Amino acid sequence: MKLHIELQEGWGGDLVEVSVGGKRAYDGRPTTRMQTGYAAGVEVDLPDPEESVTVEVRLPDRGIITRHEVSIRHETWIGLNLEGDEVRVREQPEQFGYV
Repeated sequence: MKLHIELQEGWGGDLVEVSVGGKRAYDGRPTTRMQTGYAAGVEVDLPDPEESVTVEVRLPDRGIITRHEVSIRHETWIGLNLEGDEVRVREQPEQFGYV
């Protein structure tokens, strides 16, 4: 089962660490492309589709931590948007559309 994590709007180069089920899946300094609303993404292979998993997003330099529980019964897309000092999470069963 795949979990797709996409950093979308609001990212401006801060250090970002994303963990899935306690394992690091992404670290970098993403910057949102204004034309598309997309900054970075990662796919994570998950072994058991019967469980849920916690996605943790950290911006250590800003002291921001967000955790989101995701059902992994089917392939899922997670959109992460940074709004001020808050990471907003969107979850859906299909790809996000970018222009």
